[in-house]
Amino acid sequence: MKKILILVILSISFACMSQTVTKRDTCFTQGEVVKIANKMLEYQHNDSTKTIILNEQSYQIAQYKMLRENDSLIMNSYQQQISLLNERVDIYKQFQRDTKKRWYDSKVIWYFAGVGTMVLTSYVLSNVVEYY
Repeated sequence: MKKILILVILSISFACMSQTVTKRDTCFTQGEVVKIANKMLEYQHNDSTKTIILNEQSYQIAQYKMLRENDSLIMNSYQQQISLLNERVDIYKQFQRDTKKRWYDSKVIWYFAGVGTMVLTSYVLSNVVEYY
């Protein structure tokens, strides 16, 4: 018990000795303390606003990254659409070449071919009938 009492007394005496002011120039006046407190409040306010701005900018950057990914997906789909449309144009050109009228598809030629066939057939038949 004596030892504990001695320790308590020593700790109180050290605490009292540490609170004594030895130099006058380490203390701040009331006005300086107010100025320091105001500066600290100003710095805390600036820090909190800058933190808010940084958070908003981080969110905005994330949104821009997502927008960039969406734009790249849209560009890829447009490239695919362009390639498919180019293939479609090529198919239409081939179809046009395949269905283009040829010289032998003319109705006039087929008419005269039919008339010629009839005339030739009748001529052959008339000669065959005369011969027999």
